[in-house]
Amino acid sequence: MASSIRWSATIAACIVFFSVAGFPDRALADCATEEQVFAGGPTQAYGTTNNIRLTDRALNTACGTPLFEAVSTANVTLGGAFGNWVEVGWEEHINGGTGAHEFNAFTEWGLAGNIKGQQVVGVSCIKLSNAGNYYKWRVNKVAGTNDWTLHLNCGSGFAQITRYNGTGYHSGLATGEAARLGGPVTGMSDSQDTLKYKNSSGTWNSWTSNFCYLDTATNWYYSHVSSTAYKVLNGSGSC
Repeated sequence: MASSIRWSATIAACIVFFSVAGFPDRALADCATEEQVFAGGPTQAYGTTNNIRLTDRALNTACGTPLFEAVSTANVTLGGAFGNWVEVGWEEHINGGTGAHEFNAFTEWGLAGNIKGQQVVGVSCIKLSNAGNYYKWRVNKVAGTNDWTLHLNCGSGFAQITRYNGTGYHSGLATGEAARLGGPVTGMSDSQDTLKYKNSSGTWNSWTSNFCYLDTATNWYYSHVSSTAYKVLNGSGSC
């Protein structure tokens, strides 16, 4: 979720609107506006592993049923340039038929703000009844290539979801991300810990730094816990 270009593409492809009579114009505008909070870690990362809480967030019913209304991911900013990314994590949205909250796992990569690849998949552990549990997500550079694999550990070891080939980048800034559509109505609560990165030798180590990298959210902010943990909390604040 590295740019507003990415969100507009998703909305065009995926959004199905319910009737929004009675909602102000601002609410509809918020449905097309991406807000993000990023934590940054090591700058020369060949992968990142983020232990992320599956969080049932408040969702904005005025937005209809877009995928990616609420998002939390493990992410590598390719080449350290915002707008280049490869990520894996969960998304939450409203079911258009039942109105229930639903989750999927997803992967994505892009360059210069444009999506190059995306996959949304149902996974047995990523579901509403498991909200509150933590799951490990991994972005991993394949040795000797510019390819990246994306993984999830539901509790019995990492399983590969997909592989993105020929990205042009072999390392980047390790990050974690919370994002939303829907403006202040949509929640952004996030908790990520046990953060690890892969170095140039292929060894996984704990993050050595943890800082507020980007915050465009109007009512949520990055909160440092330690070099290997952070939260996104309700309130005012910016990087």
